[in-house]
Amino acid sequence: MARRAARLLSRAWYRANRRWWRASAATLALFLAAVLLVSGLFAGLQAATEDRIADFYTDELRVTRTAPAVSPDLDWTGDGLAAARAALGPSAHARMESELILSRRSLLQAYLEEHDQYEVAAPGSSPDAATHYGLGIVVGLEPTDPLRERVHSHLVTGRLPAPSTGAIEVTMGLLGFRSFTSEAERANLSAWPPLATELAPFRFEATAGYVDESGALKGLVRQPVVVVGLFETGLDALDSLTTVADIGGVVRLTGDPAARANVFTISGSGAEAANAAGVARANGWQTESTPAFSDRYLGQLLATVRAMSVFS
Repeated sequence: MARRAARLLSRAWYRANRRWWRASAATLALFLAAVLLVSGLFAGLQAATEDRIADFYTDELRVTRTAPAVSPDLDWTGDGLAAARAALGPSAHARMESELILSRRSLLQAYLEEHDQYEVAAPGSSPDAATHYGLGIVVGLEPTDPLRERVHSHLVTGRLPAPSTGAIEVTMGLLGFRSFTSEAERANLSAWPPLATELAPFRFEATAGYVDESGALKGLVRQPVVVVGLFETGLDALDSLTTVADIGGVVRLTGDPAARANVFTISGSGAEAANAAGVARANGWQTESTPAFSDRYLGQLLATVRAMSVFS
C-alpha cells in the first residue's frame, strides 16, 4: 500500500513538473550547442590567425641560433651561413628580420619637426602627413623563398620587392601605409587602396638602429626606401607593423655588406620539418612551430615596438 502511494505521488509530482523538466532540458541543450558553436568559432579564428602568421614568419618551422624570437640577435654569416643551409637541407630558406624605423622625412628632419624646429619642404613628403615616423619589423626574404607566393596572395596593389642597389624596395601593410598618409593625400588618390602607379611618390628613409662604424660621426645606418606594393591580411599586427623586403635590402640596413641571416624557415612536408628540427637540436639551435610562434608573436612584437619607441 505504501509503495503504491509513493508511485502515485511520484507520478503526480512528475506530471506537475514535466514542463519544467522539458524546458530545462531544452535550455541545457541550447547552452551546450552555443558552447560548441563558440568553441568552433574560436578554433577557426585561431587557425586563420596561425595561417596568416605562417605566411609571413614561420612556414612549417622556424630555426634560430638563439632563443626563439622575432628579429633574433644572433645570425649566421659567411661559411657558417652556407654550412647551416647545407645541414638543414633544400627546404631551408634564409631570411633576415630586423626592427625598423620608417620616416616620410629624413630621420633628422623628423626629429626636428617633432620639436617644432623644422618645416617640411621636401619632395615626397607632406606637411600635414598623419605620422612622421613609424616602428615595426622588416622581414627580408630570399627571391626563391616559397613564402613569397604566400605573401603575394595577400597583395591588394603593386608587387613584392625585388633586389635593388638603389632605394630599398618594400611591401607594406595597408594599415601601416595609411598611418603615413594624410586625409588630403588620400583624397588626391584615384582609389583606396591606391593604384600601384600612385605609390612611387611616397618615399621613406629607414634605419634598423645599426651604427655606421665607418663614418667619423658614427651615425645610424640609413637607407632610402620606396614602396612597391601593399598587402592586407585582416590581422592588424601584421598589417600595421610588418614590412616585407628583399633579404639584401635588410642586410644593407645593418651596414655590413656580408651575407647574413638570423632565421631559417622550413617549407614542404612535416617530414622535412622533422628532419630540420633534428639537425637544429644537434647544433644547439632553436626551433619553433607556427602555433608556438603565434602564441608568443603578438606580445613580443608589441613589446619590441614599445622598447624601440624609447629611443626614437
